[in-house]
Amino acid sequence: MGTEFKYTRSRGKAERYPADEILPENDYHAEDRREVPALAGAETAPVFDGNNVQYLWADDGIYSPTAGLTFADDLIEGLLPEVGVGLFTGASGAYKTFNGIRVCVDIATGREFAGHKVERPGGTLYLGYEGFNTIEPRLSAALIDIGQDHKKWPIAVPPNPVRFNHATSYEELENSLVRLDDRFRRDFGVPLVFACIDTVAASGLIEDEYNPGQWQTMMSRLSDICQYMRMSIAVVAHAGKDASKGARGSSANYAAADYEISFSAAQDKITGETSGRLMSLTKSRDGQSFPIAAMSGEPIFVGKTEKGKHKYAMAMRYDTSPEAIATAKAEQAQFAAKSSGQAKSRADKPLTHEQKVHKLLSETIDSGEGIYFFSEKDGPKTFLSETWLQTEYMKMEGITMDSPSIARNSVSKGFKRALTRLQTDKKAIVDGGSIKLLKSYD
Repeated sequence: MGTEFKYTRSRGKAERYPADEILPENDYHAEDRREVPALAGAETAPVFDGNNVQYLWADDGIYSPTAGLTFADDLIEGLLPEVGVGLFTGASGAYKTFNGIRVCVDIATGREFAGHKVERPGGTLYLGYEGFNTIEPRLSAALIDIGQDHKKWPIAVPPNPVRFNHATSYEELENSLVRLDDRFRRDFGVPLVFACIDTVAASGLIEDEYNPGQWQTMMSRLSDICQYMRMSIAVVAHAGKDASKGARGSSANYAAADYEISFSAAQDKITGETSGRLMSLTKSRDGQSFPIAAMSGEPIFVGKTEKGKHKYAMAMRYDTSPEAIATAKAEQAQFAAKSSGQAKSRADKPLTHEQKVHKLLSETIDSGEGIYFFSEKDGPKTFLSETWLQTEYMKMEGITMDSPSIARNSVSKGFKRALTRLQTDKKAIVDGGSIKLLKSYD
């Protein structure tokens, strides 16, 4: 007789597994196979009572302290839930990719991640859509760094994954995850428990980062997949101008996420000098948020190039001590204060002739002084006398009839240049001694 199979059905697809299949016992929590969630069929199963009245639910679920409630477990203790969708956010150069790879490595090898226990070791997937050629060296560095490069681990890094830019992308993702889950179970005796998608924009998951509807759709679809697969998915996103406010774009991304880990640093955009690297849990479903660790990197030799040159890649270092975290915070605060001072210094610079004339023009229009009207066939227009405005400008600059001619000529030429520039920038129209304001001063 051939192998006897048992069948399960979910999402309209029949799946089969050997009826006598027993998962091997090892260091992993391999007792759980992929199961259809209890709620999967609820949406197609209306609830009726004896009088044929339809309801949205059957059990009212009144809380009872003796109900023996069970709560969701963590994938990484205190950081990542076993089931859920989250964000890894940070500015460029904040080690987002390095950390995404390191999370995959530590979950697959069952090690701690930044001092936090991996509670459900298992298979991991890293979908890299940016700089794919850099992923393998970084993965090798992470494994070499922890002394685990001598064997195969349940870590998948597919080359050139297809972007999420067509109608069936999420179905294809689910099918691919099911296939990978089956392979991990067959080859390693463990389920797929975590996936990292890097980045949300490059992958095509979101075309417009400022569109809340797209974020909500993505989070909802990925959450559905996570529930079905009993896994966690982290999406890497670039931080906005203010990294402390999380991923750039719509606030819907933060609201819909089950968790967010942020990677921040003080970085000089001109010199590239970076300090104060910090990893923080900035959102969790139970409301906790805290700095996880100060970060640094160490170059690790990973092999040689085709021309025989030594190849190095960065391996992450985490310092969870309060002193290291306080130092990183202080460096970021110092950099922020310096940047704020530079911005204030720029704001305190004297206005140019163009800025002064534009401001005077706006203020004059607002006050109603020096304005005259004339009608055209398409209605009244508001103009300002150029001669009147120049006189007011000379007064503002402290120029009188008794002022030296060189001073009067300098301010007069500045006024003329300013008007020419305002026309070029399409902020005003000068025609026959009359000026019309097109854009207000800001």
